[in-house]
Amino acid sequence: IIFPADTIESMIDEGSQQHNCLRTYISSYSDNLCQIYFMRLKKEKTKSFVTIEVRNNKIVQARAKFNDEPSKEIMNILKKWEKTLLPIENEY
Repeated sequence: IIFPADTIESMIDEGSQQHNCLRTYISSYSDNLCQIYFMRLKKEKTKSFVTIEVRNNKIVQARAKFNDEPSKEIMNILKKWEKTLLPIENEY
């Protein structure tokens, strides 16, 4: 499941769960310079899995816990999402 961060609080929680620097992106997010999305496993919707930064409908970076890179399988899913669903989502 991939969905956009909807509050600054959700970004703070995501950064805490991931042990990464997501909170440093809050200003860029607030200024609409980037979008932040969360990827979750279907069975664990509240547990952070992958954090995604998007700019101009392109994934700039995707990071798992401790800033690890997601597996190739996950990156393939994200690339497909980027090409097909992300542009549709951002039309509204």
